[in-house]
Amino acid sequence: MGRVSHLESAIDGTVLPARTLQSVHAGRPLWVRYDLPALAAQWHAGRWRCSLATRESSLWRYRELLPVEDEADIVSLGETMTPLIDCPRLARHCHVARLLVKDESRLPTGSFKARGMALAVSMAKALGVTRVALPTAGNAGGALAAYAARAGMEAWVFMPEDTPAVNRCEAALFGAHAFTVDGLITDCGAIVREGAERGLWFDMSTLKEPYRIEGKKTMGLELAEQLDWKLPDVILYPTGGGTGLIGMWKAFGELAALRFLADPRMPRLYACQSDGCAPIVAAFDKGERFGIEPAAPATIASGLRVPKALGDFMILDAVRASGGCALVGFESEIAEFMATAMELEGISLCPESAVCLSALRRGKAGFHINKEETVVLFNTGAAQKYVEVMEAKTGALPRLDKRAVDWSAIETAGRTSGGAQRRGATPGGRTFALTAFEKAGLDMLLAGEGPALEILRRQAAACSVTERSFTGCGFFTELSVPADCELIPSRSRLVFSEVVGTIDGFEPQIGFLLFGGDGKLQTLECYVFGDGWPERVESWKLRYFTDDEPRRRGL
Repeated sequence: MGRVSHLESAIDGTVLPARTLQSVHAGRPLWVRYDLPALAAQWHAGRWRCSLATRESSLWRYRELLPVEDEADIVSLGETMTPLIDCPRLARHCHVARLLVKDESRLPTGSFKARGMALAVSMAKALGVTRVALPTAGNAGGALAAYAARAGMEAWVFMPEDTPAVNRCEAALFGAHAFTVDGLITDCGAIVREGAERGLWFDMSTLKEPYRIEGKKTMGLELAEQLDWKLPDVILYPTGGGTGLIGMWKAFGELAALRFLADPRMPRLYACQSDGCAPIVAAFDKGERFGIEPAAPATIASGLRVPKALGDFMILDAVRASGGCALVGFESEIAEFMATAMELEGISLCPESAVCLSALRRGKAGFHINKEETVVLFNTGAAQKYVEVMEAKTGALPRLDKRAVDWSAIETAGRTSGGAQRRGATPGGRTFALTAFEKAGLDMLLAGEGPALEILRRQAAACSVTERSFTGCGFFTELSVPADCELIPSRSRLVFSEVVGTIDGFEPQIGFLLFGGDGKLQTLECYVFGDGWPERVESWKLRYFTDDEPRRRGL
C-alpha cells in the first residue's frame, strides 16, 4: 500500500508525524506526503502502468499513492472508475472544440463525495475513531453517513434548513444523527467544532482532516490514466470547499515527480463559482491569497454555498500555479444549463457543474481557450439529487385525458426541437443572457435587408436589450422576449444566419438557432464558428430551414 512519510502544514510547512490522528495546524489544512523517491525506485512508469492493467477498476487501484497501509482498514462501497464522456453537441453549444465530461455521478451515493469519504473513513477506522461528525449543505452528509454505516461508526450530520431534501433524507436513512440548523453551513460548522472540543466526535469537516484530499486526488489519477497519461489543456471545476481541485493538482504534481506522465504539460485549472457565492472569484480578481467572504451567500447549487473555505489559499495557489483563473457563472442560468446538458448529451448534470458551463460561455478578461484545446468538465453529482431544482425547471407536465387523447398537442410537441417544451417560454415571457458575440450577431441579423428580416425587425420592437456589468465578469447582454412575440415565421424550426466573406483570411460564421412552435420563440442559442470576431464583414445570408432539414445538415 502507500508509503506515507509525514504530514505537512499547508500554511507554513510544519512537519507532523504520520500514523497519528491529526486535524489541522494553525487552523489550516494538512498535506499527506509520500516517500516519492522510494516509490520511483520501486516503480518506473511502464511497470506501474502494466500493473494497473491487472487491477480492479476502482480508486483503490492507485494504492501506492494512497495512505491506507492495511487492506483490512479499507471501507468501500465499490468506488468504480467513472467514465470520461465526449460531448460534441455540448461542446458546440459552449463554443469549444472538444468537451469531455468526467461523470462522477456514477459513484456510491451519487456524487464525487464518495471518493473523499472512502479515504477519510478508512483512515479514521485505521486510527481508532468510532464517532464522526460534519456540517454539510449538500452531498457530503449522505456520503459520510453511508461510509460510517459501512464502517460501523456513529455519525452526526448538521445541515442548513435549505439543504436539498434528498441530502437531508439520505443522511438520516443511512443512520446518521441528522439535524437541520437555522443558519449557514458556517453555523453548522461551529456546532461540529464545539462538539469536537467537547470530545463528542472527530471533526470530519472539509479539510479538517488530511485524507479527504487523498480520496479526491484519485479524480486526477483516473483522468491521467484515461487520457493515456497526457493531461487535458483545461479543467473546469465547480468550487465550493475546493478539495477536489486541490487534490487533483496534488495528484498531477506527484505523477510528474514520479515521471509517470507521458507529457509533462499541466492543465489550466478554472475554479468556477456562482455569482450568488463567489469568494474565490472575488479573491482571485483582487489578487488576494485568501477568499473574500460574501455578505449574503445564496445559490441553488448547494455544494457551492461555501462562503469561507478552510483551504481557500490552497485553491487560489493551485489555480494561479496552473495559469488558470477563477470564473463566475450566473445563478439565473444554472437550471437552463442543467437542462441543456441533459437534453443534448443525456448526462445527468448537477447544478454545481452547470455553473461551469455558464462560466465557460460567459468567460472574462484574460480567459481564452484555443480552438484545438481539450476541455474537461467534472460533473460532481447526479441531477436527481436536486429535486427542487428539477421541479422548478420543468414545472407541471402537460396532462392528457385517457378518454379523449389530444393528438394535436402530441404532434405539436413533436414539431418543437429537442425538448423545447421543457425550455419553453413562460406566460410572462423570457430573458436570455447573450455574449458579446451573440449580441453582435443579433444586431447584424436585425440590421439586414429582405422580407424575412422585416418580420424579425417588426417583432424586435417588442423586445428589450439591456447591458449589465458585474465586477470581475465584464459585460453581458440580456434579450427579453415577450411570450407572444413571433420572432420567426409560423411553423419554422430554425433560423440560420451565415456570414460570408474573407477578412485577412478569416471566415467567420454565426449561427442562431431559434426553436419555436407555431411561431412562438421558445429557445435561443448561438453558435460562433471561427477564431474571433472580425472588424467588419462583406456580406451575409439568412436561411430558413423547416421540417427535418436541420437534422440532415447535422445542425
